Parts: sequence; C-alpha cells; structure tokens
Amino acid sequence: MRIKILFLLGVMIGWAVFHAGHAQAASTIAIEPTRIELALKPGQTATNKLRVSNRGKKPIYVEISTQAFSVVNEKYDYQFSEAEELSKWLKFNQTSAEIEPNKTLYIEYQIAVPNNAAPGGRYLAVFASVTGDEDNSNIVGRAGQMIYLTVSGSFKKDGQLLDVNVPMLVFNRNVNWSYRVRNTGTVHFYSPLQTKLLNIFLQPIKTDKTDHLIMPNSIRLIDESLHLSAWPGIYILKADIGAADRPPQHITRPILFMPVPFILLLMLIIYWLIRLARHRKNHKKAI
Repeated sequence: MRIKILFLLGVMIGWAVFHAGHAQAASTIAIEPTRIELALKPGQTATNKLRVSNRGKKPIYVEISTQAFSVVNEKYDYQFSEAEELSKWLKFNQTSAEIEPNKTLYIEYQIAVPNNAAPGGRYLAVFASVTGDEDNSNIVGRAGQMIYLTVSGSFKKDGQLLDVNVPMLVFNRNVNWSYRVRNTGTVHFYSPLQTKLLNIFLQPIKTDKTDHLIMPNSIRLIDESLHLSAWPGIYILKADIGAADRPPQHITRPILFMPVPFILLLMLIIYWLIRLARHRKNHKKAI
C-alpha cells in the first residue's frame, strides 16, 4: 500500500512539474508593442520594428507568421484566419531566429499597400511562436502584435449607439452597467465615453473618461462599472457616448442604492412602528 501511495505521489509531482515547465515556456516570449495603428495610402510603404523578448532562462527559437483577424461576437472574441493575399503586404527582414535568455530581438518589417488596394480597414496579426524546444514538442508559446491598418480613400466611417443598460435598483456599491455600439462602416473607430456620477444633491462624486475600439460591421457590448458611496440613496449617472464622428449622445439614469443592512434596519423600524401603533390602539380601547 505504501509503495502504491508513493508511486501515485510521484506521478502527481511529475505531472505538476511537467505542466509547470510548459506553462513557464509558454510565458517566456513577449512582443512589444502589442498593437499598432497605421493609415497608409495605396502605393505607400511603412517600416516598423517588432521587439521579441525571451524572458525565460534558456534560449528559444522563434518563427514569425501572419494571420488576419476579426471579431465573432459582441464580447469581441477574436477569430484568426489565413490571409494569403493580405500577408503579402508584409515583408520581414527575417522570419526565424534564436533568442538568448533575457534578450530582445528587433525584427524589422515593411507594410506595402498595393496601388489598387480598396479603401477601408485591414486587420493583421503578427505572431512570434516558440518552436524546437529540448523536449521536441510542438509550439509551446506564442505572442502577437495586432495591426490595425486603414487604407486611405473614400471609405465609410459610421456607427450608432444601440442601447444603454443601467440598473435602477442595486444592493451593492459596485454597479455594473453596459451599452452597445454598432459599426456600420468599413473601418474601425473609437467610441469615446465620458461619465459623471452625482449624488442626490447633484454634486459630482466621480468623473471618468475612456474610449473603446469598434471593429467594422460589428456590434460591441461594452461593460462598465461604478463605485457608489457607502450611503444609501439615489445617485445619478450621466454619460456622453460617441460613435464614429457622430455627436455624442447624452444619457441620464437614476440609480437607487439600497444596501442589505439598510433594508433590514428599515424593516425592523417598520416592524416596531407597527407594533407601537397596535399597542397604542389597544391601549385606547382598554381606556
């Protein structure tokens, strides 16, 4: 029995070490920057550098590849696909290399837009993949750079705010709300968001400003959050939400914050008030 236990323990430790080693290998490679945006005219060429770093403790061999990407749902999960014609727009000074531990390799590449390219957005991912490890396994790590390319010309840039979902009654200080933006054009754009949280006296508690990228021919569900004060009561959310080059839409939503301890206290007070009223009524009858 003791031998079986030791054997199982050894298998478990070996499994953990094996997967920990592979998890470490998968996280040793890094690419910077992870996203770039370019606007080029047909026939124009741009040059960029890809910084590929080995953050592990042993040398790695990397290979460079390209794929097109798009989004597949409102949560913006990415989908990658082969792009034989589009990948010809990119030319690298090298497509494979060995990188020593704690070293960074600079890989230069050119993006050349053909003269007959149609205006609009093009979306490519450049991947650096780790191959040829000591265990002779397949790819164990990959890092990517997303290229958001706009080909200049008479492209369509348009979108709209579809809806806003803000809860009216909440029981927690952390409030989740959301809105959806549709891109009906052929290029990506940013949806600017400015929010202001007010208390019942219309005094500002917090202001914030951000923006979100919206891909062509897609709807994006954008999740936001608020942090209310500790006091229960009515709060006001004011938001300015933009889409493409349209004027921002002004949104005002009330939020009633009723924390559970406050509700219990309120119920207790109502209970004692009812008892007090009954007691007085019975007392008057007795007189």
